[in-house]
Amino acid sequence: MNTIEIDTTDLNPTQKPEEKEQLPELKVFVDGSCSPNPGGTMTGGVYIEYQGRKLWDATKVYLGNTGTNNMAEICIAIYGLQVLKRIQEKYPEYNVPSVMFSDSLLTVNSIQNGRAKSPALDDKVDEFLKIRDSMQHKPKVVWHKREENSRADARSR
Repeated sequence: MNTIEIDTTDLNPTQKPEEKEQLPELKVFVDGSCSPNPGGTMTGGVYIEYQGRKLWDATKVYLGNTGTNNMAEICIAIYGLQVLKRIQEKYPEYNVPSVMFSDSLLTVNSIQNGRAKSPALDDKVDEFLKIRDSMQHKPKVVWHKREENSRADARSR
């Protein structure tokens, strides 16, 4: 009987621990809501922190606007970006790389793809990208679980 040798070196590769991506110290958390959805008043919350400490926060209500949760999410992302841009322009010490967190996967994917599925949201994505393209440090937009976005969520209601 012939013996077959099998090279097993690649079956048990030495795994290196995954290095976590180092996130910027300037973080923007956004969350929008609409009540009732659809057709209600849109509100949103923004929470900005630097090195783990609150830098700025706000609740924004879009009076006279009836919309949807999705529209509220992208509108508050635009507002948060506008605030971040103003802070970075006025205070050079905050003109550093940043990251924006949203618990809306639709918003994050639309921004990352440069387009949305609906024309109304698509116009808002274009508005967001135009503002971001004008910034020296363009924030990365990242999806964040709702439970991890509590500071913005609390301000959106």
